[in-house]
Amino acid sequence: MRFKQPPTGKFILPLTAALFLTLVLCAPTASAQETTAVVDPGTIDAFNETITFAKDGSASITEEIAADFTREAHHGIFTNIPLTYTDQNGKTFNLNLKITGVTNENNTPLKYQETKDADNINLKIGDPVIMIQSKVTYRISYTVANSLIKTDDGAELFWNVTGNNWGMPIKTSTIKINLPETVTADQLLLDCFIGRPGSEAKLCKLRLENDNSIQGQIVKSLAANEGFTINVHFPQDYFNLPAPSAGTQVIAPTNGQSGTVPQTSATVPQTTPQDNSFYFFAFITLFLKLSAKILFKI
Repeated sequence: MRFKQPPTGKFILPLTAALFLTLVLCAPTASAQETTAVVDPGTIDAFNETITFAKDGSASITEEIAADFTREAHHGIFTNIPLTYTDQNGKTFNLNLKITGVTNENNTPLKYQETKDADNINLKIGDPVIMIQSKVTYRISYTVANSLIKTDDGAELFWNVTGNNWGMPIKTSTIKINLPETVTADQLLLDCFIGRPGSEAKLCKLRLENDNSIQGQIVKSLAANEGFTINVHFPQDYFNLPAPSAGTQVIAPTNGQSGTVPQTSATVPQTTPQDNSFYFFAFITLFLKLSAKILFKI
């Protein structure tokens, strides 16, 4: 199996992508905009993800994001999780993604709002009234029915663990993939990359462990707008992947774009006491699916 140039987005199939995202922080007046300027977006101390696969290729995913807002207060984070991906033939498919929970590290539910548009599930996590100036952990759980692509010689997973557009450094990041049945190391092809979109820097590790899980981590902290991407090729018939049906394909790419949508995040802005709403407008242009994340403070 050939590994293509490193992908740049979560739920990406074997194609490359370019960073595509413009996220605009909107305010109704110039004076209000001045109060929402980002001074210190904070730091992500750890970005850890666990993926548990079933035999049919469906997966349960948990993202645990440990953020440090001790230097400046924030309300929370804003994240868009994509609902589609595009395969190597240019067809776009529905991920069948569902949010199953948003909690802290102790599984205490956190306040959040969930909305959906044609391309994303949008989560706004945090309280628009309460400010946080401390370390805080966000745990986002969701299920995905279609995260793998069937290839001539098996199944392929391209996965951007962190996304490439956080506006803050990420000190450490890990990935653990729990597999549905035993596999040997010589049956797998494993690769990983860190950096900005298109980077081939392999300052990361990915290996099969004795507990039949694939585990990996970065060996160098990520600067702002850098991500951690993994590539796994599974052997023939390891997963019982259903053939894509006519109802699965949702969008045909146009104008040379893939039709996929990135995952983006932004720190929930700080508002004045008179206005506790969140002012965001996201204009998203993309070349391929990417999990991109940006932090802003109001």
